[in-house]
Amino acid sequence: MTRSRLLGSSIVAAVVVPGIAAAILWIVPSSEYLFLPDPARPVDPLVSVPDERQAADPDGAGIYMVDVNVRQARLFERLFPEIHDGATLVPAHVFNPTGEPEKVRRQQSLDEMSASQKVAVAVALRHLGYDVEATGAEVLTVRVGSPADGVIEPGDVVVKTKGKTVHGPQDLFDAMAGHRPGEPVAITVRRNGEARDLRVGTTTAPDDPKRAIMGITVEPSFHFPVNVHINAGNVGGPSAGLAFALDIVDEIRHNLDRGRRIVVTGALSLDGRVSEIGGIEQKTIGAREAGADLFLVPDANAADARTYARGLRIVPVSTFSEALSVLTTGELSLLTTNERKRAEIPNFHPRAGGGLPMMPRWWGPLNVGRSRAMTATSGGPSCARFPVTLRAPRFAPQTAWQHRSSPPSSRGRPSPRPRNSLLG
Repeated sequence: MTRSRLLGSSIVAAVVVPGIAAAILWIVPSSEYLFLPDPARPVDPLVSVPDERQAADPDGAGIYMVDVNVRQARLFERLFPEIHDGATLVPAHVFNPTGEPEKVRRQQSLDEMSASQKVAVAVALRHLGYDVEATGAEVLTVRVGSPADGVIEPGDVVVKTKGKTVHGPQDLFDAMAGHRPGEPVAITVRRNGEARDLRVGTTTAPDDPKRAIMGITVEPSFHFPVNVHINAGNVGGPSAGLAFALDIVDEIRHNLDRGRRIVVTGALSLDGRVSEIGGIEQKTIGAREAGADLFLVPDANAADARTYARGLRIVPVSTFSEALSVLTTGELSLLTTNERKRAEIPNFHPRAGGGLPMMPRWWGPLNVGRSRAMTATSGGPSCARFPVTLRAPRFAPQTAWQHRSSPPSSRGRPSPRPRNSLLG
């Protein structure tokens, strides 16, 4: 009887103890972050334009965006990440190298999304023949305790610096480039329709002792002749810029999808260039899961996207015009821009002058109070959703979040994002 009881107790312990351990491992968060695929979503419901073109498209046809689900990994997931298809574990020091608080990271990601939307509207409307005027650099945030605190206000639009006209963030960045930390800078802002001359102190940038910053983040300011509204909810980051611009053109004038389900990713700059994004493994899986007919990706991401395509047609593009051409003419090249050039130009080498131009250094809200990357400063995806339950890093992630952070580089490894300009 005693042996039977001992045997029964042993069996119960063998079952219960591992179960309790597994439950604890599932509840307790780890120090790493998890990138997970998130199915692509149609852009049309997010974008509204006056007199939108109504078309009887087949179910599911249209332009889609795709993001990455980012959240803090549980201990169980850290030990067994393979339980999730397409999961990538990223150490906290890679994902959030500067140790930014969660709220700061989340706001940065949302600021990037806001900037990318404005750029997308500007690029699309200019393509359609509208006159879009750049009106300055709009202040998104003012860092508490910075020289700008109490002098500059969110919503101010910087229109002059050191007597020179500021058309956008790049002009402001260029003006601050030669400024010494500690020396005040003269700027003119537009506040509530009135011009105000301000004298703002500067301090040293956290990442560069020779660079002066005021402690503000900015984004482009435009006057749009057409009222385009984009609501991406809690999705942050700039990688949906190309998708937004294509959808605006589709809604106003052209039927770009032609009955196809087209997933698009890529950060868009004002001159129409399409730049590398992060989380390409998860985004390719998300495009597959959405049943995409085509997946338009930046040239720099094409090789990795094909690794996870499994039959999905990957179409590399380097500019907005190229993306439009692909969708309107149906000429779908399977080569990257560099591969196409290499085939046409003898001895072509991308690092010898044939490579794609870099994104403007201001791309995204300019961080004038600290150094932050828009495309790859930390190790996060390019577009992600922010969670509301788990704590997350600088670019809030998806399942709990959707966040855009630095693009995980080849083979899903996070790589640094392009730096956001720190404004003065």
